[in-house]
Amino acid sequence: MNQSSFLSAPLAPAGQTLLDRILRLLQPPRTLRFTAEGRNFTIITLVVGFAAVNTGNNLLYLMLGLMLSTIVLSGILSEQMIRRLAVKREIPPRIFAGEETLIRIAITSGKRVIPTFAIEAEDVFNEKDPERMRRGITGWILEILRWTRAEDLLRHGMKRFLLHVPAGETRTIAYKHVFPRRGPARFAAVSISTRFPFAFFRKARYLEAPGEALVWPAKRAAPEQFQRWLGRQGEVSTAEPGAGLEFHSLRPFRPGDDARAIHWKSFARRRKLMTREFEREQRRRLTICVNNECTGVTGPSDLDSAEEAIALAASIASWAIGNNYETGLCALGLVVDPAAGEAHLTHLMNCLARLDVYTQRPAGLAWRFPPEDRAGSLVLISPSAASAFRGGPAFECEIRVDAKGGARVMMTQAWREAA
Repeated sequence: MNQSSFLSAPLAPAGQTLLDRILRLLQPPRTLRFTAEGRNFTIITLVVGFAAVNTGNNLLYLMLGLMLSTIVLSGILSEQMIRRLAVKREIPPRIFAGEETLIRIAITSGKRVIPTFAIEAEDVFNEKDPERMRRGITGWILEILRWTRAEDLLRHGMKRFLLHVPAGETRTIAYKHVFPRRGPARFAAVSISTRFPFAFFRKARYLEAPGEALVWPAKRAAPEQFQRWLGRQGEVSTAEPGAGLEFHSLRPFRPGDDARAIHWKSFARRRKLMTREFEREQRRRLTICVNNECTGVTGPSDLDSAEEAIALAASIASWAIGNNYETGLCALGLVVDPAAGEAHLTHLMNCLARLDVYTQRPAGLAWRFPPEDRAGSLVLISPSAASAFRGGPAFECEIRVDAKGGARVMMTQAWREAA
Protein backbone atom coordinates (compact mmCIF):
# COMPACT_ATOMS: atom_id res chain seq x y z
CA MET A 1 0.00 0.00 0.00
CA ASN A 2 1.78 3.07 -1.22
CA GLN A 3 0.83 6.69 -0.64
CA SER A 4 2.64 9.36 -2.67
CA SER A 5 2.53 13.11 -3.03
CA PHE A 6 4.37 15.90 -4.81
CA LEU A 7 2.38 18.69 -3.12
CA SER A 8 3.39 21.15 -0.45
CA ALA A 9 0.20 23.14 0.20
CA PRO A 10 -1.18 23.55 3.73
CA LEU A 11 -2.80 20.44 5.15
CA ALA A 12 -6.32 19.55 4.11
CA PRO A 13 -7.03 16.00 5.29
CA ALA A 14 -10.26 14.30 4.32
CA GLY A 15 -13.21 14.46 6.69
CA GLN A 16 -12.24 17.78 8.28
CA THR A 17 -14.71 20.31 9.61
CA LEU A 18 -15.21 23.88 8.42
CA LEU A 19 -13.11 25.13 11.34
CA ASP A 20 -10.28 22.79 10.34
CA ARG A 21 -10.37 24.13 6.80
CA ILE A 22 -10.14 27.71 8.05
CA LEU A 23 -7.21 26.82 10.30
CA ARG A 24 -5.40 25.09 7.45
CA LEU A 25 -5.82 28.15 5.21
CA LEU A 26 -4.44 30.39 7.95
CA GLN A 27 -1.50 28.10 8.58
CA PRO A 28 1.68 29.39 6.87
CA PRO A 29 3.35 27.11 4.27
CA ARG A 30 6.53 27.05 6.39
CA THR A 31 7.09 26.97 10.14
CA LEU A 32 10.23 28.48 11.66
CA ARG A 33 11.32 27.93 15.25
CA PHE A 34 14.39 29.07 17.12
CA THR A 35 16.86 26.55 18.44
CA ALA A 36 18.87 27.32 21.58
CA GLU A 37 21.86 28.25 19.45
CA GLY A 38 19.77 30.44 17.17
CA ARG A 39 18.17 32.25 20.08
CA ASN A 40 21.55 33.05 21.59
CA PHE A 41 22.98 34.15 18.24
CA THR A 42 20.00 36.44 17.59
CA ILE A 43 20.35 38.05 21.03
CA ILE A 44 24.05 38.66 20.41
CA THR A 45 23.23 40.14 16.99
CA LEU A 46 20.75 42.55 18.56
CA VAL A 47 23.29 43.56 21.19
CA VAL A 48 25.96 44.20 18.54
CA GLY A 49 23.49 46.19 16.44
CA PHE A 50 22.46 48.31 19.43
CA ALA A 51 26.11 48.95 20.26
CA ALA A 52 26.93 49.84 16.64
CA VAL A 53 24.10 52.38 16.41
CA ASN A 54 25.01 54.01 19.72
CA THR A 55 28.77 54.17 19.19
CA GLY A 56 29.03 54.52 15.41
CA ASN A 57 31.99 52.13 15.44
CA ASN A 58 32.73 50.81 11.94
CA LEU A 59 34.07 47.52 13.27
CA LEU A 60 30.80 46.87 15.08
CA TYR A 61 28.88 47.69 11.90
CA LEU A 62 31.08 45.19 10.05
CA MET A 63 30.39 42.52 12.65
CA LEU A 64 26.66 43.30 12.50
CA GLY A 65 26.68 42.92 8.73
CA LEU A 66 28.45 39.57 8.93
CA MET A 67 26.02 38.28 11.57
CA LEU A 68 22.95 39.43 9.63
CA SER A 69 24.39 37.89 6.48
CA THR A 70 24.81 34.61 8.34
CA ILE A 71 21.14 34.64 9.36
CA VAL A 72 20.02 35.38 5.80
CA LEU A 73 22.31 32.67 4.40
CA SER A 74 20.89 30.21 6.92
CA GLY A 75 17.37 30.97 5.71
CA ILE A 76 18.26 30.60 2.03
CA LEU A 77 20.15 27.32 2.44
CA SER A 78 17.53 25.76 4.74
CA GLU A 79 14.83 26.63 2.18
CA GLN A 80 16.83 24.88 -0.51
CA MET A 81 17.06 21.74 1.61
CA ILE A 82 13.29 21.25 1.96
CA ARG A 83 12.23 22.34 -1.53
CA ARG A 84 11.27 20.01 -4.41
CA LEU A 85 10.90 16.89 -2.31
CA ALA A 86 8.33 14.14 -2.83
CA VAL A 87 7.33 11.43 -0.37
CA LYS A 88 5.88 7.94 -0.73
CA ARG A 89 4.60 6.00 2.26
CA GLU A 90 4.83 2.19 2.35
CA ILE A 91 2.43 0.53 4.78
CA PRO A 92 2.48 -3.23 5.51
CA PRO A 93 -0.70 -5.10 4.54
CA ARG A 94 -1.27 -6.55 8.02
CA ILE A 95 -1.28 -4.26 11.04
CA PHE A 96 -2.37 -5.41 14.50
CA ALA A 97 -3.42 -3.06 17.28
CA GLY A 98 -0.91 -2.84 20.12
CA GLU A 99 2.00 -4.22 18.08
CA GLU A 100 4.93 -2.40 16.51
CA THR A 101 4.49 -1.78 12.80
CA LEU A 102 7.36 -0.89 10.49
CA ILE A 103 6.41 1.98 8.18
CA ARG A 104 8.73 3.19 5.43
CA ILE A 105 8.85 6.63 3.85
CA ALA A 106 10.67 7.10 0.54
CA ILE A 107 11.92 10.66 -0.03
CA THR A 108 12.72 11.66 -3.60
CA SER A 109 14.62 14.80 -4.54
CA GLY A 110 13.32 16.60 -7.61
CA LYS A 111 16.36 18.87 -7.86
CA ARG A 112 18.75 18.61 -10.77
CA VAL A 113 22.00 19.80 -9.19
CA ILE A 114 21.74 20.73 -5.50
CA PRO A 115 21.60 17.77 -3.11
CA THR A 116 19.64 17.74 0.14
CA PHE A 117 21.42 17.52 3.50
CA ALA A 118 20.41 16.97 7.11
CA ILE A 119 16.62 16.67 6.98
CA GLU A 120 14.24 15.06 9.44
CA ALA A 121 11.06 13.31 8.30
CA GLU A 122 8.07 12.73 10.53
CA ASP A 123 4.74 11.12 9.73
CA VAL A 124 1.61 13.04 10.70
CA PHE A 125 -1.63 11.29 11.66
CA ASN A 126 -5.05 12.89 11.38
CA GLU A 127 -6.76 12.29 14.74
CA LYS A 128 -9.60 14.38 16.07
CA ASP A 129 -9.48 15.70 19.60
CA PRO A 130 -12.77 14.46 21.13
CA GLU A 131 -12.69 17.08 23.87
CA ARG A 132 -12.44 19.90 21.32
CA MET A 133 -15.67 18.77 19.67
CA ARG A 134 -17.59 19.30 22.94
CA ARG A 135 -16.46 22.82 23.78
CA GLY A 136 -19.15 24.62 21.79
CA ILE A 137 -18.71 28.18 20.49
CA THR A 138 -16.20 29.01 23.22
CA GLY A 139 -13.92 26.24 22.01
CA TRP A 140 -14.18 27.49 18.43
CA ILE A 141 -13.14 31.00 19.50
CA LEU A 142 -10.18 29.64 21.44
CA GLU A 143 -9.11 27.57 18.44
CA ILE A 144 -9.26 30.59 16.14
CA LEU A 145 -7.25 32.62 18.64
CA ARG A 146 -4.51 30.02 18.58
CA TRP A 147 -4.59 29.34 14.83
CA THR A 148 -0.82 29.52 14.63
CA ARG A 149 -0.71 26.23 16.57
CA ALA A 150 -3.10 24.47 14.19
CA GLU A 151 -0.63 21.63 13.75
CA ASP A 152 -1.39 20.62 17.34
CA LEU A 153 -4.65 19.13 16.06
CA LEU A 154 -2.57 16.41 14.44
CA ARG A 155 -0.55 13.64 16.05
CA HIS A 156 3.02 13.16 14.94
CA GLY A 157 4.94 9.96 14.59
CA MET A 158 8.61 9.31 15.26
CA LYS A 159 11.25 11.55 13.65
CA ARG A 160 13.92 10.00 11.47
CA PHE A 161 17.11 11.78 10.38
CA LEU A 162 18.38 11.58 6.80
CA LEU A 163 21.88 12.88 6.19
CA HIS A 164 22.01 13.04 2.40
CA VAL A 165 19.62 12.79 -0.55
CA PRO A 166 21.47 13.23 -3.88
CA ALA A 167 19.80 15.30 -6.57
CA GLY A 168 17.27 13.24 -8.54
CA GLU A 169 17.59 10.19 -6.28
CA THR A 170 15.49 8.48 -3.60
CA ARG A 171 16.36 7.54 -0.04
CA THR A 172 14.18 5.55 2.34
CA ILE A 173 13.72 5.87 6.09
CA ALA A 174 11.76 3.57 8.37
CA TYR A 175 10.19 3.91 11.79
CA LYS A 176 8.17 1.72 14.14
CA HIS A 177 4.76 2.82 15.27
CA VAL A 178 2.20 1.25 17.60
CA PHE A 179 -1.45 1.79 16.67
CA PRO A 180 -3.36 1.75 19.95
CA ARG A 181 -6.74 0.70 18.60
CA ARG A 182 -8.32 -1.21 15.72
CA GLY A 183 -10.05 0.44 12.79
CA PRO A 184 -9.00 2.89 10.09
CA ALA A 185 -5.83 4.87 10.85
CA ARG A 186 -5.65 8.02 8.74
CA PHE A 187 -2.40 9.61 7.64
CA ALA A 188 -2.43 13.34 6.88
CA ALA A 189 1.04 14.34 5.73
CA VAL A 190 4.78 14.00 6.17
CA SER A 191 6.62 16.78 7.98
CA ILE A 192 10.04 17.60 6.52
CA SER A 193 12.25 19.80 8.69
CA THR A 194 15.89 20.85 8.77
CA ARG A 195 18.34 22.81 10.92
CA PHE A 196 20.87 23.07 8.10
CA PRO A 197 23.37 24.74 7.89
CA PHE A 198 24.09 26.42 11.25
CA ALA A 199 21.32 24.95 13.45
CA PHE A 200 20.05 28.45 14.25
CA PHE A 201 16.46 27.66 13.25
CA ARG A 202 14.30 24.62 12.58
CA LYS A 203 12.42 25.17 9.34
CA ALA A 204 9.63 22.72 8.48
CA ARG A 205 7.06 22.16 5.77
CA TYR A 206 4.26 19.65 5.33
CA LEU A 207 4.04 17.44 2.26
CA GLU A 208 0.49 16.26 1.89
CA ALA A 209 0.31 12.46 1.80
CA PRO A 210 -3.22 11.48 2.83
CA GLY A 211 -3.76 7.77 3.27
CA GLU A 212 -5.48 5.16 5.36
CA ALA A 213 -4.41 1.87 6.91
CA LEU A 214 -6.83 -0.64 8.39
CA VAL A 215 -5.65 -1.80 11.82
CA TRP A 216 -6.75 -5.31 12.74
CA PRO A 217 -7.82 -6.21 16.29
CA ALA A 218 -5.11 -7.00 18.81
CA LYS A 219 -3.85 -10.56 19.11
CA ARG A 220 -5.18 -12.58 22.03
CA ALA A 221 -4.83 -16.23 23.00
CA ALA A 222 -7.87 -18.44 22.45
CA PRO A 223 -9.03 -20.13 25.72
CA GLU A 224 -7.40 -23.54 26.17
CA GLN A 225 -10.70 -25.16 27.08
CA PHE A 226 -12.15 -23.95 23.79
CA GLN A 227 -9.11 -25.13 21.81
CA ARG A 228 -9.24 -28.62 23.34
CA TRP A 229 -12.87 -29.14 22.43
CA LEU A 230 -12.56 -27.69 18.95
CA GLY A 231 -9.39 -29.68 18.31
CA ARG A 232 -11.32 -32.93 18.79
CA GLN A 233 -13.70 -32.07 15.99
CA GLY A 234 -11.95 -33.52 12.96
CA GLU A 235 -13.13 -33.80 9.39
CA VAL A 236 -16.29 -35.85 8.89
CA SER A 237 -17.19 -38.11 5.97
CA THR A 238 -20.21 -37.46 3.77
CA ALA A 239 -22.27 -39.77 1.60
CA GLU A 240 -20.95 -38.06 -1.54
CA PRO A 241 -17.98 -39.36 -3.55
CA GLY A 242 -14.81 -37.33 -3.48
CA ALA A 243 -11.35 -37.09 -1.92
CA GLY A 244 -11.23 -38.89 1.40
CA LEU A 245 -10.24 -42.06 3.26
CA GLU A 246 -13.55 -43.93 3.77
CA PHE A 247 -14.59 -46.34 0.98
CA HIS A 248 -17.73 -45.30 -0.92
CA SER A 249 -18.24 -47.56 -3.97
CA LEU A 250 -16.76 -49.06 -7.14
CA ARG A 251 -17.17 -47.62 -10.62
CA PRO A 252 -15.73 -48.33 -14.07
CA PHE A 253 -12.22 -47.00 -14.69
CA ARG A 254 -12.05 -43.80 -16.74
CA PRO A 255 -9.02 -42.27 -18.48
CA GLY A 256 -7.23 -39.92 -16.07
CA ASP A 257 -8.12 -41.89 -12.92
CA ASP A 258 -5.35 -42.66 -10.46
CA ALA A 259 -3.95 -46.11 -11.17
CA ARG A 260 -3.42 -46.62 -7.45
CA ALA A 261 -7.20 -46.63 -6.96
CA ILE A 262 -7.80 -49.61 -9.30
CA HIS A 263 -9.54 -52.53 -7.54
CA TRP A 264 -7.50 -55.48 -8.84
CA LYS A 265 -9.67 -58.17 -7.24
CA SER A 266 -12.67 -56.98 -9.27
CA PHE A 267 -10.47 -57.01 -12.40
CA ALA A 268 -9.51 -60.60 -11.68
CA ARG A 269 -13.16 -61.63 -11.37
CA ARG A 270 -14.73 -59.57 -14.18
CA ARG A 271 -11.78 -58.86 -16.45
CA LYS A 272 -12.83 -55.20 -16.32
CA LEU A 273 -10.97 -52.31 -14.69
CA MET A 274 -12.85 -50.88 -11.69
CA THR A 275 -11.85 -47.87 -9.58
CA ARG A 276 -12.46 -47.36 -5.89
CA GLU A 277 -14.31 -44.18 -4.88
CA PHE A 278 -14.04 -42.65 -1.43
CA GLU A 279 -16.42 -40.52 0.58
CA ARG A 280 -15.73 -36.82 0.46
CA GLU A 281 -14.51 -35.41 3.76
CA GLN A 282 -16.04 -32.15 4.87
CA ARG A 283 -14.22 -29.67 7.05
CA ARG A 284 -15.69 -28.77 10.38
CA ARG A 285 -17.45 -25.43 10.37
CA LEU A 286 -17.39 -22.79 13.07
CA THR A 287 -19.41 -19.59 13.21
CA ILE A 288 -18.24 -16.91 15.63
CA CYS A 289 -20.96 -14.57 16.82
CA VAL A 290 -19.77 -11.30 18.38
CA ASN A 291 -22.25 -9.52 20.62
CA ASN A 292 -21.51 -5.90 19.72
CA GLU A 293 -24.71 -4.60 21.31
CA CYS A 294 -23.59 -3.14 24.66
CA THR A 295 -26.77 -1.60 26.02
CA GLY A 296 -25.52 -1.69 29.61
CA VAL A 297 -22.53 0.64 29.17
CA THR A 298 -21.72 2.62 32.32
CA GLY A 299 -18.11 3.68 31.72
CA PRO A 300 -15.00 3.36 29.54
CA SER A 301 -14.19 -0.07 30.98
CA ASP A 302 -17.36 -1.45 29.44
CA LEU A 303 -16.26 -0.31 26.00
CA ASP A 304 -12.84 -1.84 26.70
CA SER A 305 -14.53 -5.19 27.32
CA ALA A 306 -16.26 -4.88 23.94
CA GLU A 307 -12.90 -4.25 22.26
CA GLU A 308 -11.41 -7.26 24.05
CA ALA A 309 -14.31 -9.41 22.85
CA ILE A 310 -13.68 -8.36 19.25
CA ALA A 311 -9.95 -9.04 19.68
CA LEU A 312 -10.69 -12.52 21.04
CA ALA A 313 -13.06 -13.21 18.14
CA ALA A 314 -10.31 -12.26 15.68
CA SER A 315 -7.80 -14.51 17.43
CA ILE A 316 -10.20 -17.49 17.47
CA ALA A 317 -10.93 -16.96 13.77
CA SER A 318 -7.20 -16.93 13.00
CA TRP A 319 -6.62 -20.06 15.08
CA ALA A 320 -9.55 -21.93 13.52
CA ILE A 321 -8.64 -21.14 9.91
CA GLY A 322 -5.02 -22.02 10.67
CA ASN A 323 -6.29 -25.45 11.75
CA ASN A 324 -8.33 -25.96 8.54
CA TYR A 325 -11.76 -25.04 9.90
CA GLU A 326 -14.28 -23.24 7.75
CA THR A 327 -15.00 -20.17 9.84
CA GLY A 328 -17.84 -17.68 9.60
CA LEU A 329 -18.74 -14.50 11.45
CA CYS A 330 -21.93 -12.79 12.51
CA ALA A 331 -22.79 -9.74 14.59
CA LEU A 332 -25.40 -7.06 14.77
CA GLY A 333 -25.73 -5.94 11.13
CA LEU A 334 -23.04 -8.33 9.82
CA VAL A 335 -22.88 -11.92 8.55
CA VAL A 336 -20.08 -13.78 6.74
CA ASP A 337 -20.65 -17.38 5.62
CA PRO A 338 -18.07 -19.97 6.73
CA ALA A 339 -15.12 -20.51 4.42
CA ALA A 340 -11.41 -21.31 4.66
CA GLY A 341 -8.14 -19.91 3.36
CA GLU A 342 -5.94 -16.87 3.84
CA ALA A 343 -8.12 -14.63 1.66
CA HIS A 344 -11.15 -15.45 3.81
CA LEU A 345 -9.17 -14.78 7.00
CA THR A 346 -8.22 -11.36 5.63
CA HIS A 347 -11.89 -10.65 4.92
CA LEU A 348 -12.88 -11.65 8.47
CA MET A 349 -10.16 -9.48 9.97
CA ASN A 350 -11.22 -6.50 7.88
CA CYS A 351 -14.83 -6.95 9.00
CA LEU A 352 -13.82 -7.15 12.68
CA ALA A 353 -11.55 -4.12 12.30
CA ARG A 354 -14.50 -2.04 11.08
CA LEU A 355 -17.12 -3.57 13.38
CA ASP A 356 -19.09 -0.93 15.30
CA VAL A 357 -20.03 -1.26 18.96
CA TYR A 358 -23.58 -0.06 19.66
CA THR A 359 -24.77 1.24 23.00
CA GLN A 360 -28.27 1.41 21.56
CA ARG A 361 -29.58 -0.63 18.66
CA PRO A 362 -30.16 1.56 15.58
CA ALA A 363 -33.54 1.36 13.90
CA GLY A 364 -33.70 -1.23 11.16
CA LEU A 365 -30.55 -3.06 12.27
CA ALA A 366 -30.93 -6.72 13.21
CA TRP A 367 -28.88 -9.83 13.86
CA ARG A 368 -28.15 -11.99 10.83
CA PHE A 369 -26.93 -15.59 10.88
CA PRO A 370 -25.59 -18.00 8.24
CA PRO A 371 -27.96 -20.69 6.95
CA GLU A 372 -28.41 -23.52 9.42
CA ASP A 373 -26.88 -26.10 7.07
CA ARG A 374 -23.79 -23.89 6.66
CA ALA A 375 -23.29 -22.47 10.14
CA GLY A 376 -21.68 -25.46 11.87
CA SER A 377 -20.85 -24.94 15.55
CA LEU A 378 -22.07 -21.61 16.91
CA VAL A 379 -19.96 -19.77 19.50
CA LEU A 380 -21.10 -16.51 21.10
CA ILE A 381 -18.46 -14.06 22.34
CA SER A 382 -19.90 -11.35 24.58
CA PRO A 383 -18.29 -8.47 26.46
CA SER A 384 -19.11 -8.20 30.14
CA ALA A 385 -21.05 -5.00 29.40
CA ALA A 386 -23.41 -6.71 26.96
CA SER A 387 -26.89 -7.71 28.03
CA ALA A 388 -28.00 -11.32 27.77
CA PHE A 389 -28.51 -12.39 24.17
CA ARG A 390 -32.10 -13.24 23.29
CA GLY A 391 -33.38 -14.92 20.17
CA GLY A 392 -31.43 -16.46 17.35
CA PRO A 393 -30.09 -20.01 17.11
CA ALA A 394 -28.92 -22.19 19.96
CA PHE A 395 -25.27 -21.51 20.79
CA GLU A 396 -23.05 -24.39 21.84
CA CYS A 397 -20.80 -22.11 23.84
CA GLU A 398 -20.61 -18.57 25.19
CA ILE A 399 -17.37 -16.81 26.08
CA ARG A 400 -17.63 -13.78 28.36
CA VAL A 401 -14.76 -11.28 28.14
CA ASP A 402 -13.93 -8.55 30.67
CA ALA A 403 -12.09 -5.25 30.20
CA LYS A 404 -8.72 -6.83 31.06
CA GLY A 405 -9.05 -9.55 28.45
CA GLY A 406 -10.05 -12.31 30.89
CA ALA A 407 -12.26 -14.92 29.20
CA ARG A 408 -14.78 -17.20 30.92
CA VAL A 409 -15.99 -20.16 28.83
CA MET A 410 -19.54 -21.33 29.54
CA MET A 411 -20.38 -24.63 27.83
CA THR A 412 -23.70 -26.34 27.25
CA GLN A 413 -24.40 -29.90 28.41
CA ALA A 414 -23.50 -31.21 24.96
CA TRP A 415 -20.13 -29.50 25.16
CA ARG A 416 -19.41 -30.94 28.60
CA GLU A 417 -20.13 -34.46 27.38
CA ALA A 418 -17.86 -33.94 24.36
CA ALA A 419 -15.09 -32.40 26.43
